[in-house]
Amino acid sequence: MSANENEAIEAARLFTRWDTSIVTKDPQPDLLDKLNKDPKSCLPISRLFFHFTVNEYMKHDHKPFLLKRMKTLSMPIDIIHGRQDWICPVENAIELHERCPNTRLEIVENTGHGMVEPGLQKAFIAITDRWKNRTS
Repeated sequence: MSANENEAIEAARLFTRWDTSIVTKDPQPDLLDKLNKDPKSCLPISRLFFHFTVNEYMKHDHKPFLLKRMKTLSMPIDIIHGRQDWICPVENAIELHERCPNTRLEIVENTGHGMVEPGLQKAFIAITDRWKNRTS
């Protein structure tokens, strides 16, 4: 959030490098190389993360409200979660599954948080195919 553009870009690059390092189960050197080649591209997402962290990250007062509302949903809900998600603990997905009716939980082994993970991509495609077959 620095007014000094060079300082802001370097801070954004370092933050995004850290985030990219933990978003997947295993490091993705090609993603890290892209960040280093275009550090200015890191600025928008790092500012978004910073805003979320400052304004929402530690506020848990909305969790009971949301979980209570989730109980009222009648449509089927698929929950996919990577077992090695270091950003959002797998316990969150389990709690959501236990509290919400009509949910199907799939915990994908050897998978982290990011959509670049092959296991998550495969799970999302399988769900999409299942939805498509329901409506055919």
